[in-house]
Amino acid sequence: MRVVSYSRKSQESEEGIARQKTLSREFAESKGWVITDEYEDDGVSGAEFHARPGFARLMADAKAKCFGAIVTMSTDRIGREAFRTNMALLELAECGVRVFTYQDRQEVKLSSPIEKQMVSMRNYAAEDFRAQIADKTKAAMLVKARAGRAIGKLPYGFDLKRVGEGKGSPAEYVVNETERAVVERVFTLAASGIKDFGKLQAEFAAAAPIRRNITIDDVGNAAAFLLSDLAAGISAEIVYVDGGFSQVGMAMASG
Repeated sequence: MRVVSYSRKSQESEEGIARQKTLSREFAESKGWVITDEYEDDGVSGAEFHARPGFARLMADAKAKCFGAIVTMSTDRIGREAFRTNMALLELAECGVRVFTYQDRQEVKLSSPIEKQMVSMRNYAAEDFRAQIADKTKAAMLVKARAGRAIGKLPYGFDLKRVGEGKGSPAEYVVNETERAVVERVFTLAASGIKDFGKLQAEFAAAAPIRRNITIDDVGNAAAFLLSDLAAGISAEIVYVDGGFSQVGMAMASG
């Protein structure tokens, strides 16, 4: 029987994937098998079933009868969305592929209603666990945001600056001047493809009430204001950051 392994980690971790592969091989060796191919998805959620290249290849090869068994950590490596995980396991069974989980050293069987129900309960528990983790993560991030601490990945063009002492002290975003120049250059090059763009800029500055062109800072400051509590009463509005040019243009058009 040709045996393969499948490893998955929601957050990118070469070490985590390598550990799953090692344990899969050890389980296979204990059965007298040899892993002939290793499928993996690193940094992909178990709730994702479409944009998961390793899983897609695994299912395609299963349909092509490329192997007869899969070794994986547990059924939650196949997925953490109960219904789709059940369907994937059923599809593998219909292809004649056996699934073994090294964590409990058992074969996933779907030959009877009771076995199907037991597998469904395990997959439901995996989905429920994922949902609880997501809720706790959102709650923790909300607390951090309200405390003034930076959350999520650092956006391009900014650095983090501590405004207090200690690792857990609040931080604020400050502009990274080197990356700022790159962003401005990208937009300048994009705009240079517009015919007579320089002339348009000069005419804009001359006509706008503030007598200058808009900068990235102007747009960023407006966005920061709209995201702050100071703009709590603003809703269903279109805010133009154009130095008043839109109003002048309307007046000119009507005149």
